[in-house]
Formats: sequence, structure tokens, C-alpha cells
Amino acid sequence: MTAAERIDLPCGALLLEGINECYHERSRALDYVKRLEELGTPIAAAAAIRINTTYYMVRGETERTEFFRRMTHLTAIENGTVWQIDWRG
Repeated sequence: MTAAERIDLPCGALLLEGINECYHERSRALDYVKRLEELGTPIAAAAAIRINTTYYMVRGETERTEFFRRMTHLTAIENGTVWQIDWRG
């Protein structure tokens, strides 16, 4: 396992915990965003953006939600991971 893979390994758990946290009244979701951003990998960045999108969407902040949706696509294009953002449903 490479060093980058070791860093990315906890990203899935942090993403799931962060998304779940978005629905709490006193949410700490943005703490998960910060932790993911500190990891500094493309996978961690994508996970952080996904949490931000959900966090602001749940709170009805349309402009911020739309900003992070655009960031999701931009980050995927930059990192060659467009296939990972097709989250329809």
C-alpha cells in the first residue's frame, strides 16, 4: 500500500460520518470537512466537498449548495475522477 493509499483509507469513514453529521441540529459536519481537507489528497478533497454540499443543502442555503456542487464537478475534472461524481438518486 502506498503512502497516499494509507492517507485515503480513512476518507470513506470520515465521509460517511460527516454526511450523517449534516443532519444533526448542532452539526459538527464542518469539523469533518476540515479533517479531510488536512489530509490533502484528491479523494479527501472530493469527500470534503461532498459533505459541504450536503451540509448546506440540508440547511436550505441554495447559493452555497450550488457553489459546492460546481466544485464537485471541477475537482473531479481536475483529478480525472468524473466517474465518481455520478450520484444520482
